[in-house]
Amino acid sequence: MKQASAGGKVPDQAVLVKAEKYARLAVESDPTGEAGADPMALAQWGHVKLLQQDYDEAIRLFDDAPY
Repeated sequence: MKQASAGGKVPDQAVLVKAEKYARLAVESDPTGEAGADPMALAQWGHVKLLQQDYDEAIRLFDDAPY
């Protein structure tokens, strides 16, 4: 994530794809599923979606993060 958004530049799409892959993997590998996933993992995945300008999915992920 840091590499994808470093320096306020346009995010590198290849790095964003990799960041999304690992964030999704962290959420999906949780034995309780997305509903019980670590809030930080959901937030990280949501941040990737924001950088990809997929705002609806980012909002859904942030809303799904338990507080």
